[in-house]
Amino acid sequence: MKTLKQLRKLKNFNIIDFAVPIIDLICPIKYSPNGLYDNKYFLICLIDFIKMGVSWNTYRGTIKS
Repeated sequence: MKTLKQLRKLKNFNIIDFAVPIIDLICPIKYSPNGLYDNKYFLICLIDFIKMGVSWNTYRGTIKS
């Protein structure tokens, strides 16, 4: 718990940039037909979905960056 509090104090810490390389190692996207979506996009959508608190049927997605 103490390390989470320390990470929150860092102003330039971005959880998505921290987590994406780990996710790429654990669950690489090997057979994507056109490479349109990557793990970063999936993580952003998942966090956005949880933050919004809506049902999956009404979730409209997020902007691909």
